[in-house]
Amino acid sequence: MRPLLIFVLLLLAVSTVSAYQQADMGRVKQANFNAPQGYVIFSIYANDIVFSDDWSIQTFNLNAFGQNYVLTVKSRSEGAFGAWKHFIVNLTYPNGTTVSQEITYFGGVFNDYDIKIQYYAAEPDVEGAIPTGFGGLLQNRVEIDVYIYLNPLQASTTGPLSYDLGSFLVFNQVVFSSTDEAHLEVYYCTMEEWQSITQNPFDISNLLNNTKNLIGESGEWLKEQVKKIPYGGLLVTTFDSLYFILSGGLYYIKLIFVDNGLLTFALFEAFALAFSAGTSRNFYTFMRKYVNWHRALFEFTIGLVRTFIDIVSKVVQALKPV
Repeated sequence: MRPLLIFVLLLLAVSTVSAYQQADMGRVKQANFNAPQGYVIFSIYANDIVFSDDWSIQTFNLNAFGQNYVLTVKSRSEGAFGAWKHFIVNLTYPNGTTVSQEITYFGGVFNDYDIKIQYYAAEPDVEGAIPTGFGGLLQNRVEIDVYIYLNPLQASTTGPLSYDLGSFLVFNQVVFSSTDEAHLEVYYCTMEEWQSITQNPFDISNLLNNTKNLIGESGEWLKEQVKKIPYGGLLVTTFDSLYFILSGGLYYIKLIFVDNGLLTFALFEAFALAFSAGTSRNFYTFMRKYVNWHRALFEFTIGLVRTFIDIVSKVVQALKPV
């Protein structure tokens, strides 16, 4: 078992890059983000913009490698007590054509809104929000989300159940300006990674990456809610531990078995052969140790999965009374 543990530690030392990266620009009124050479921007979120009686205007100048798109979102509260939320979305295409969509939403309890341009990446946006989840399948019920797709222009306060990633526009630069502060987030990846995502949007690598982000988002929201009840501090500690286990476990599963699956297999076989050959006096001993290596790895993997499931189930059982 000791050689197997050494092998696992070496695997954990292998570095890799996530399927996509996030540039968190913070709360800003103006920002300019240029993607690194060889990278493309695919999703842009402007979160937590506060409603007012006056028009709030957010402008996104999107440079698609020389083709310029200008997206403008105007919003304000209208009617008695600001119960109606009014959005006007304009998109000017590189050829000068401008298209518009208008949304009127009855939501007196909503104090702010998020703009999700080409929503794909699950992001930890937890300021008063129920987790939005992968692909917008779970909708925000505390703040309004405005989902915008560009090719062609579509604007809605409900995320689509399905969408064509192949129709997403990608950019190399985003210039943002707003009359009010927004929490700006830009998501980008290499062109090769984006091609992989569009061709296999639901493959295991992409799902694990989104699941990890969703765990973080859900955990933060739960912590905020738990703090409001008695003994909330103790439960928050439990949530922190659960998040650490789940997100860390998913990261290393993806790192070892997905992003570096071929390398993992090659390293394991090399270690198994080298250790078995170096500690054997004859061919039969070599074969026995070689087979034992594979059995030990299988037992280690099963034990790890059982432990992971057991921890999660115990935490869920402990939270049932709450």
